[in-house]
Amino acid sequence: MIVKSKNVQRGRVSQEKAVSALKSHLKYLQYRERHPERESKETRVFFDATRDNIDRRAVVKELIQKEQTGGIYYHRMMLSPAPDEPVNDWKVWTRAVLCDLSQRLGKTLSWYAMYHANTDNPHIHLVISGTAISYKTRSAVPVTFTPQDFKFLRARGREHSEYEQYRFLTATLRDIEKRDDISKEAPRTQRESVIGERGIYDDLDH
Repeated sequence: MIVKSKNVQRGRVSQEKAVSALKSHLKYLQYRERHPERESKETRVFFDATRDNIDRRAVVKELIQKEQTGGIYYHRMMLSPAPDEPVNDWKVWTRAVLCDLSQRLGKTLSWYAMYHANTDNPHIHLVISGTAISYKTRSAVPVTFTPQDFKFLRARGREHSEYEQYRFLTATLRDIEKRDDISKEAPRTQRESVIGERGIYDDLDH
């Protein structure tokens, strides 16, 4: 799985600009050109850990107006499973991956996601608040990510995908193709053997 991440930092951007950028980004995610066969207006909706169909204006309000700490307003992230990591239910998959990440960090993350299938590689866009709630203290704590966290995300993304089933099916199809090749070759080999024997006998008769 490919993981891409950016963040909007307090030290570089005012809250006003951060809000404006967030609104533009969410609008872009919702209205970017859709794939005519794989997407519809109904599929372009935001969801989080427990809710479906969240209005993008509510996402902005919840992200910015919550108690904030640390140096980051929010993170923008994209999760793109590899072709051998098919996902059956994108909401279930996203929620499972983000739940694992929350447990790893020991924080209740505030995140919002949207599924895109407008490219050859379907993917999830995420916006994650720069502030979370600590499991231990129940207080607001900063959210930052390390290279190890991204490695963890890639591993959990594969774990929650249909990777094992895909690998099993691929191996099974390979075995079937090999058996088909062998069965096609066998009759030809037998015919060549018969022809060869006849040639030997013809020589002996003469």
